[in-house]
Parts: sequence; C-alpha cells; structure tokens
Amino acid sequence: MKITRIAVFLIELLTVLTVAAGLSGCESSEDKYAKAVGLLDEGRIEEAYEIFTGITNYEDSLARATEIFKETHLEKLKSAEIGEYISFGSYEQDNDMSTENEPIDWLVLDKQAQSILVISQYALDCLAYDSTNSTEDITWQSSYIRRWLNRTFLPTAFDEIEQLLIEEVTLKDDDGNFYEEDDKVFLLSATEAGKYFKKDMDRQCIATEYAKAMGVSDTKRNIIGDKNLKTCNWWLRSPGSGYRTALCVFGKGEFGGSGNAVSDDFRAVRPAIWLDLGAFE
Repeated sequence: MKITRIAVFLIELLTVLTVAAGLSGCESSEDKYAKAVGLLDEGRIEEAYEIFTGITNYEDSLARATEIFKETHLEKLKSAEIGEYISFGSYEQDNDMSTENEPIDWLVLDKQAQSILVISQYALDCLAYDSTNSTEDITWQSSYIRRWLNRTFLPTAFDEIEQLLIEEVTLKDDDGNFYEEDDKVFLLSATEAGKYFKKDMDRQCIATEYAKAMGVSDTKRNIIGDKNLKTCNWWLRSPGSGYRTALCVFGKGEFGGSGNAVSDDFRAVRPAIWLDLGAFE
C-alpha cells in the first residue's frame, strides 16, 4: 500500500511538472527550429534570427543565423565610415529589466582594410578597475576589468554570430610594447584616446540609465548645448603614475595626471572592439 501511494504521488508530481513546463512555454530545439523556419517564411526575419541564435547547435541553425546576419546587418557595418555610428550587439541600458536589452550604438574610430575599431557611444556599466587586495601595482593584463570585459560582458552583449566578427587583437601599451595576451574587448589606452579623439569635448560621454543605477557618478559638467545631459568619468586601460592607479577620461573630456585609485567603483566602462567584416568570406 505504501509503495502504491508513493507511485501515485510520483505520477501526479510528474504530471504537474509536465503541465508547468508546457505552461511556461518550454519548447524543444525541434519545436523552436520549426517555429523559426515558419517565421522566416512569413518574412519575420529578426524574430527568426533570434530563435536560430538560441539553438545554434541544432541542425543548420548556425548557418541560417549567419546568412540572416549577412543579409540584414553586415553591409551596414561594411559601409560605415570613421565618425559614424553603427548598431551591434545589445546590453541593458534603460534600466527597465522588464524589457529586452537595448541595441548598443558604437562610434567608428578607425578603419583598416576589412576591420573597424569601434567604441560604445555611451558608458554602459560601472566597475572598479580592480578591487583585489594585492599589494602590487595593477596592470591592464592582471586587472579585474579586463577579465570582466572578456568573460562577462562579451557573452552577455553579443550572440554567437556577432562574436564571430569580434577580432582577438594584440594591444600595445603607451610605450608601444605589445601585451603578452590578446583581447577581444578592451578599454582605450591614453595614447589611443588622444589619437582618435582630437578634442576634449569629443571624449565627453554620458552614462546609460543602467550604468548610473550601477553606481556611475555624473559630473556637474553639462555636455555643450544640452543642459539636461551630464558627462561621466570613464576608464582607460593605461596605468597611472601613482601606486595602484589607472587613468580615466574626466567629465570635460580631458585625461592624464597621476591616475585614479583602481578600487574606485563609481567610474564608467566604455568598451572598445575591433570587428572583422571579412569574417564570413
């Protein structure tokens, strides 16, 4: 009798879990694939793309998603010129967690053959450069912010297809020496901040609502021409001259000095990436 009751209980529990899974919209990869194909036939390309990128290991989903990306996004990226903005990837920006992440806008800084260097138009998050208790000076390669950009931000902001376009590059320090390890997502160096932004005002940046909610402090400096927009300080990857410091761009757009404490947790993150626009050829 006891065994029978346990069996009945298990059957009832399995039934409840099955119904709950159905009510929660749980679908198999096969069902999702069929739905994406149907959306594609209806011309609802973006919706189909979103599903295909979520099941890239099933059937030819990766190939289908790649073809959609090439047809809908790649040419726009290829035609972008220095000083223009592109949309690529997505990240929480309006601080409304009930909606999907917003598309990231990037400023094109450089163009070499089929590659472009871009930096986010807005400061996307707030992070200490490093918060370890090490008594040694922190370098870019040993920093927490570097690990966060390449291990957390990268898979969060870009789907599998978009990640195929992001180049792994060997960066240089301000003395022109190459770092030992490569990066996909990085911060500009002081040298690059001076090279790609000729004027202080061009470096001025505002933080997204999400970044401000994460702790970014607006400065009292208004962006020229708009009294409602406040600029923020954003990290560079270059070390400062002081103990455990790193440089950042200030509200007016200037940078330099001895640097700021790497443990400061109210400065903004403005990621940069190189995109290989010939990756699918």
